[in-house]
Amino acid sequence: MVWHAVNQPRLLVNPLLHSLLPLAQRRGVLPPQLVRKTSLAKQTLPASNLRVSPQDWWQLLQNAQQALPNSELWQLLSEDLIQQSYSPLLTAVTSAPTWGQALHWLKRYQSLLLPLEFALTERHGDFLKLTLLPRLGERLGALAAPQLLAVGVLINLARAHQVAVSEWHLSWPLAAEVALPSAWHKWLGSIHTGPLLTLHLPWQQLSQAKPGGADEQPALAQALSFCQLQHQHARYQSLLEQVLRWLLVRISQQQTVSIELLAQHCNLSVSSLKRALAHHGSHYQSCVDSVRQLRLLQLLQQHPYNNTELAQLLGYANPNNFRRACKRWLGVCPDHIRANLQPLFS
Repeated sequence: MVWHAVNQPRLLVNPLLHSLLPLAQRRGVLPPQLVRKTSLAKQTLPASNLRVSPQDWWQLLQNAQQALPNSELWQLLSEDLIQQSYSPLLTAVTSAPTWGQALHWLKRYQSLLLPLEFALTERHGDFLKLTLLPRLGERLGALAAPQLLAVGVLINLARAHQVAVSEWHLSWPLAAEVALPSAWHKWLGSIHTGPLLTLHLPWQQLSQAKPGGADEQPALAQALSFCQLQHQHARYQSLLEQVLRWLLVRISQQQTVSIELLAQHCNLSVSSLKRALAHHGSHYQSCVDSVRQLRLLQLLQQHPYNNTELAQLLGYANPNNFRRACKRWLGVCPDHIRANLQPLFS
């Protein structure tokens, strides 16, 4: 299943700043350094009702990664976010009766929490496989700050549920030149390299009940009510999900794709569709490229197709054009991906 994060991340922007600003200041980094190149630079900090676009959110985390290059940043930040109960969504997920329900709410309200463009979930044997992808148009093999925060949030939420993260397996992008927090090396069952950022969680953990969860029901009900209210105001969510799903189906079935056909499918003019995509800092070609990347990895996991076959399956008339696109997407050629896409579990 593919889902898309399209709403302004209102349920985490202010909580993030509550945690990030003092953490940065203790290390000599002042707020102007963190909010440069964002609209936050023109707003009063701290504030209770900041207006932040998805692009601002992404830039804020990138600024933090550059200003605070310590690998422990994402563990400290995600741990503080959860412990301080700054976010109603994190409160709801932390208070969920089971770990499976917690993941369900993260999925349902992801657009209000994590600045990921889309993520892929599937059952992989006895594991739930979570693939965390960068935003549309970014190189798939790259690793951005939002993904690091996402992993930290997932790990620390699981620990709050007393879920054994020692049974988890993390696949780290081959092209990533980022050090992981030392705690993750200590806690996680194993860490491998691969083409994408992927977590494998034991399927049986989904039904695990949280100890003492009954005492948290009042806080849970209030937090969920707020999340549902915010979720109703998400803009363009159904449209952008529709765009990605349509592209994935058409490309998987080797059917023609074009912005004109897509606009017709969405009952919009081409110009209106372009404006909707631009609202989220994206455009048609970046959507196509991102879906082709996903489809490429799906195909390679199914069968060792050669480059000519892959080019045809992905709609490229020339295998050389496909090979160059793959190098641009992932930083490596198809042969390298094929050699490293061995399943972690039999």
